[in-house]
Amino acid sequence: MLRTALLFVLLLVTYSVFAQDTLPRFTVKPLGKNKVQISWVNPYKGLIQLNVQKSFDSTKDFRTIYTASSPELPTNGFIDQQVTPGTKYYYRIFYMQSGGNYFFSETISNQSYTLPQGPATLPEPLDTDVTVFKRDSIYKKFVFADFKKFRDSLSSRTKDTLTRVDQNKFVWKPFQPKPVWKASVYVFTNSQGYPTIQLPLFRQKNYRIVFMEEDGSLLFSIEKVSDSPLMLDKTNFFKSGWFWFELFENGELIEKNKFFLGK
Repeated sequence: MLRTALLFVLLLVTYSVFAQDTLPRFTVKPLGKNKVQISWVNPYKGLIQLNVQKSFDSTKDFRTIYTASSPELPTNGFIDQQVTPGTKYYYRIFYMQSGGNYFFSETISNQSYTLPQGPATLPEPLDTDVTVFKRDSIYKKFVFADFKKFRDSLSSRTKDTLTRVDQNKFVWKPFQPKPVWKASVYVFTNSQGYPTIQLPLFRQKNYRIVFMEEDGSLLFSIEKVSDSPLMLDKTNFFKSGWFWFELFENGELIEKNKFFLGK
């Protein structure tokens, strides 16, 4: 009796989290006034690209707001934080399979979400064995009592996520903190606000630098740095903001980084 009660509580807690539609359907769920969660289940093998797209119109002007880094995962999601309260948006998913076949999902509005019907629609209780996947491979098979300890340990001691993809299958996704940007010692903005290049042994080695916009489009390149330190004119960059660069030493890429240029 106690085991049955524990299973019911687990299912009740996880239902709202893991109730996702299977592609080409997907779920759009508002989170408060200024966030929207888009989630889906991927039933296809060999998925190589998946983009979430957004528009103010239900049939045109869609733009990509998220590209999945691991489109092959059996379940995934994305939170759109660029939402104006009271505004109606439309979402769809573009996905491509190996071989080049591509598809668009249905279009769903952020204002079309309805709450689940409650415990009556819950799936059957979990079987004795629970399989946990880590990335694309099986991490471990648990009996339910051990799985509960594992799940509770992840929840209380880590920021990892455990996503349910089937009646007795879960995907464990270790938390990956956002990388902290570290300024380059070779290309940076000096105290006067000018882009500066400072390279060791610039006379003995061949240094080449490629400068790009924040979106990766090419600005210009210096094929051979013949002086150091070298201060660049701001007019080369046309505007203020972040700029990327790639630094090559004797033809080999040794750093890819960015710097901020003020007005």
